Amino acid sequence: MAANKLIESVHMHLGTCVPFLDFQFWIKQPGKLQNLIYSNGVIVIKDCPWNKDEFLTEIEGFGVFLHLRVNDKISDSPVSILSNEKSNLNEKHYDKLGYGWHSDFCHLKAPASYTFLHGKIIPGEGGDTIFTDMIGAYDGLNLQTRQRLATITVRHSIPGKLGSDNGGEGEFVDHPLVRSIPGVDKPALYIGSKGTASPLGMPKSDGDELISRLIAFSVQSKFTYKHEWSVNDLLIWDNRSTMHTATDFDRGKFIRRMHRISFQGEAPTPFDKDFVYKAN
Repeated sequence: MAANKLIESVHMHLGTCVPFLDFQFWIKQPGKLQNLIYSNGVIVIKDCPWNKDEFLTEIEGFGVFLHLRVNDKISDSPVSILSNEKSNLNEKHYDKLGYGWHSDFCHLKAPASYTFLHGKIIPGEGGDTIFTDMIGAYDGLNLQTRQRLATITVRHSIPGKLGSDNGGEGEFVDHPLVRSIPGVDKPALYIGSKGTASPLGMPKSDGDELISRLIAFSVQSKFTYKHEWSVNDLLIWDNRSTMHTATDFDRGKFIRRMHRISFQGEAPTPFDKDFVYKAN
């Protein structure tokens, strides 16, 4: 299988482009596709022609779907339509999801592992998606900071009424700030989302400042990849090792329509402290 790096100066894991014909082979072997995601964080598949129903059918064997819940209403379908088109009787559209740095469904006991996002209508300008490498960002911190962060637990709250059908989740959940990832031999920062993440054991103002500083450090250009969408691009990313954000666009001028599916992961666990306490 041919896999071409998207960025030459990438730090650690970030970005591989897979031809659609090769991807059709990989999707039938979830274990091998997972290994590719582990190694790269973000995968781009060009010219994926699936409609919404085909999108769901083709990847349904990849894991356990997460269903979006908004205002206590659970979506019937695991396919979320992210679009500024008007909703109709057959489809509910979500216009403003995905803005601001975050990892999907971080407020769940078992947050999202992978997200698949399929671009169907693309704005002529803007509407990009930016990813940052949270393994590389953590590795880029000095030893003293890594040691401190490895001891911190973060409380993740539900962002407003937005959540997921995930077996009776409460109003918040606690996860380690430095987490392990199955199949990956390095730790990652797991911030979740600014505004819904509160480090425990410190005043709220100090915790908010810490989260802001970590996000600012993590989204430096040396850790990031910006994807400029084309019609029928399919992106897959690992929420455990990356954060992402959408960029805005002119809604009065353009339509943006994306189909999204997220899969349930495992409860985050701390990484081996003997590793994170070592110097680079």
